[in-house]
This record gives sequence, structure tokens and C-alpha cells, in this order.
Amino acid sequence: MSTPTVAVCPSGRLASVAAIPARPTWRSTRVGPIPRWRPIDGICQRQPSVVPRRMAVAVAAPARQVEQREEEGTGDEKFVWEKHWYPIAPLKWLEEAQGEGFESGLPQIQRQTILGRDIVVWKDAEGEWRAVEDRCSHRLAALSLGSVQKDGTLACRYHGWCFNGHGECTHIPQATDAASEATACSSSRSKVVAFPTLEAGGLLWVWPDDCPTSWVDCAAAKPQMGKFTKQDANWVVTDVPLSYKVMMENGFDPSHVSHAHHGQLAFGAKFSPEEDLTINEFKQTRKTTADGGFEVSHSPVTADTQGRNAVVDFHPPNLITTEALIKGILNLKLGVHHVPMRPGVTRVIFALDFEAKEDKDKAALKIVMAIQKLQTFFRELPLMLFPGYVRGALRHVCGGGVGPARALLLQDITLMHSEDAQLARSKAEWANQYYLASASDNGVAAFRKWLHTLAGGGPTWFSRGTEEEAMTGKKAEVYDAWNRHSRRCPECRKALKFLGGLENLMREMAVGLLGVAVALAVSRIVDVRMAVFAIVAAGAALLACLEAQKLSHKLVTDLPSSGMPEFSYQWPS
Repeated sequence: MSTPTVAVCPSGRLASVAAIPARPTWRSTRVGPIPRWRPIDGICQRQPSVVPRRMAVAVAAPARQVEQREEEGTGDEKFVWEKHWYPIAPLKWLEEAQGEGFESGLPQIQRQTILGRDIVVWKDAEGEWRAVEDRCSHRLAALSLGSVQKDGTLACRYHGWCFNGHGECTHIPQATDAASEATACSSSRSKVVAFPTLEAGGLLWVWPDDCPTSWVDCAAAKPQMGKFTKQDANWVVTDVPLSYKVMMENGFDPSHVSHAHHGQLAFGAKFSPEEDLTINEFKQTRKTTADGGFEVSHSPVTADTQGRNAVVDFHPPNLITTEALIKGILNLKLGVHHVPMRPGVTRVIFALDFEAKEDKDKAALKIVMAIQKLQTFFRELPLMLFPGYVRGALRHVCGGGVGPARALLLQDITLMHSEDAQLARSKAEWANQYYLASASDNGVAAFRKWLHTLAGGGPTWFSRGTEEEAMTGKKAEVYDAWNRHSRRCPECRKALKFLGGLENLMREMAVGLLGVAVALAVSRIVDVRMAVFAIVAAGAALLACLEAQKLSHKLVTDLPSSGMPEFSYQWPS
């Protein structure tokens, strides 16, 4: 019998709390014994375009366990954006923030954004990940600029106010005495909004709702992980300057790959119009519901994917899982989370997995993977003197293995950005602008139907502004590798620290060796060959400095370090 997994309600927010049975694939980060409960229909419900006001709600707690929610909903159901789990980052990324110096990755305190709401996450003294709104209740300074205290509370950098994982203020340094501090800390005005967190599938999840029942509501829901439930799933993260709507459409659009990615090789398949197959079958295989999403199946799109129809499964609000057969022997599973961060910016968190179609194909799969590793080894041979995280960082931005190369990613982003910009400039409805003329467009049509009939037409933002307004003047962000990926990737951050230190060291060595060479040449005390050797060594140090500079440049921008500031999309003319 498994131990119950529990969610603790913050003090002062609800009169009762919840418990649900533990599942092997996910667990809550909350701790402590709590009674069972039953969710009450209608609490804190709202129209998709209106952010709920805070209100006091009494929640009943009959003694029975929570039942799983049905996939099929009622005809009048609506998708409520903030009442769902959202993945924010791989756990191994966040765990690496505990290191120091070159071994440290991300900052210990992380600022994340979901639905336009800035959230700060940190690990408390009990080793649990906590999340609160990223603004101090005192003077609204960002708590993500603060520090974690020995007791696990988060201290504001501005005036030192401290907050626990439930958003309660625990210490005010400027209080005149203990009594006045206790009074101020007990005031509801001193609190910040706290959010439930969850560890599942190797990701940290946040429930971004500030409704008084959020800590109860989240216990009845499970995160949408699809078939990627392993804690060691190799997740890749990138923040793209695209709207959630357009980014999601791309996941239901298989026919673009042969044209947008002409000449590219990714996920074991080669893309070109010559290899393109007409999608003559594209059907929906699961009924559309607000919370359950839908599933579609389509015939193969390239010669390399023949043998079985591909299946695309959508679980709102984030997850699209695609399963396809590669070269008749490899089952490809691609899981992509699309997290609406703020208007015009979507976080993409993806992982892929290969497995042999049948037992007899496992040997072939091992051979393919061995060849792939050998190719990677020879390609990275000049970098073998560098630490592993430097090679890993360069794989992230330049591509490597079976994953997409930088060109493939930017081909998608550039084309979708042009689409986003057109939609933003026009006042017409999408249905009056798109002409979906073939079966290959059925996936996009199915997503748009879900979005506009069940989900209010798009994400509900807690911040001001719209995705259309945000798309103005975003062209430069397309090539910003630092903000798109490296800024939040521990391997890339460590690589930049290492390469920056190496660059400075090599520059100083080059200057020092040139000085030694001049001194030796002038003194004429030693053989002139010593001076020549010092000059050669100085030249080598200077070349190493320039190489470190070039590698650092790749982690910061997609534009070349010299020549015209244009990225080559590698499209055949």
C-alpha cells in the first residue's frame, strides 16, 4: 500500500485541506498529515477572460478519497487557464543551482513567469521547492533579487522582510519590538500570494491560481505528462518569442517539415520536398473536451516515416505528444510542453525517446545509437580538453545527436514569427485569414476549435497587454540565444563562466609571453630560440583566447561574430 501524497494549505487561507493517494510517477512537494476532502463544484469559477477576485470560501471535508476526473466533460464545460499544473523547469537544472563557482548553474533563487504572472521559486530548509508571487508585500520589490536564509525563508533584498513557503511574513527587521513585529506579520497585508508546487516526470510544476481554494483544487488534478513520466527524462528548454497560439499550431502541422526544413536531418528523418508524401488521411481519434483536449492521427508525411500513421495527442494546456515510426523500425515519441509565459513569449520544454518497434529491431537500434555516439565523438574531438558541460552547452545551441540543429529551430521561429506579426497587425478573425484547404490542415483546425469554443480564444493573462501588442518589434529577439536558452540553462551558464575565465587567462598569458620574448631578445643572454619559443607560445595563447571568444559568442547570439549580422537559414535557393 503506497503512502498518501498530500498538499498542505497555507495558514490563514482555508479551513480544510486535502489528501490524495500517491502515484509512482508523481509526488507533491507538500508535507504533513491532512484530512480527506471532496471538491465542491462551482467554487471560484469564472469566465476565461476575467481574473478571479480573492474571496473567503468555506470548504467541506467529507471523509472520502478524491476520484480521478473524467476525460470526457459536459457540453457546457470551459477551460480555466490558471486551474492547471504548468511545468517551469527540469528539476536537475534547479538542483544544480546549489553549486558554487564554475560548478554552479542557475541562481539559487529562480524567477519564472506563467500566464503573465511573475513567480519566484526556491528550495526551503526542508528541501521542498516553494513558489510565491515575485513581489514583496512591503514596497513591491522583486523577491527573486533576495536571498534564502538559514531557516529556509526568502528574504527581500530591499528591506530584509522574510517570507515562508506559504507566503507568510516571518520577520521585519525594522520592527521596533517583538509585539509590533508579530502584529505586522499576522496582518493579511504582509502576506504574498503562495502557489502549490509539484515534482513529476523530472520537472517542477506550479499551480498559478491565487483563488482561496487553489491548494485544494490542485490536489484533485494531476500534471499532464503523457508518456514522459521518468524522473531522468532529458528535457530541453527554450523560450521562444512567439505567441502560444501560433506555437501550438506548429505541433499539429506535420506537412511543414519537408518545406520549412528542406535539407535538414532531425529525429532520424531527412526533410525535403522530394521526400514529401501527401497526407490523404487526417482524422480525429478522441472527442474534444475542455480539459481532456483531443487526439488526431494522420498518414506519414515523409518517406522515412512510412509504415504506420502518426498519432498526435493534445492534453491541455501544454502538452503535445507525437508518436511516429522512423525507417520502419524505430518508434519515436516526442513530448513538447508549451508554457504561455507572457504575451508573445512561450516556453518550450521537450524530450524525445526512441525504442525498437519489435524485439528483433533492438540490435539495429543499438547499432544506430552507437554510430550516432561515434559521430558525436569525432565532431567534438577538438573540444575534448574542455569540461563535459562545455560540450553539452554547445550541443544545446548548435544541435547534436538526433535532436534539432540551430538552423532547424530558427527556421521554425522565423516563419512562425512572420505569421504572428501578420495576425497581430490584422483586426480580422483568424478564420477569415487562414485558408485551410487540405486534409493536412485538420490538426490546426481542431486546435483552433478547442481554443475558441472551449478555452476563451487564448490564455488568460494576469498582466496587462495582449499577444498582438507584444509581437510588435520582436524581430531582434529571434536571434537572441542568451534569453531564449542559455540564460536559464545551467550547462550553458557554467560553460560561459569557464570560457570567460579561459579567455582572460589566455589573453594575460599571451601578453606575458610576448613580454618575456622581448626581454629575452633584448638581453641576448640566452639562445634566441628561447625568444622564438615564447613568441610561438604567445601566439598559441592568443588563438586559444579567440577560440574561447567564438564559443562564448555562440552561446549568446545566433548571429555570426564577424561579417554581416545575418543568420544563414541553410535553405536551398
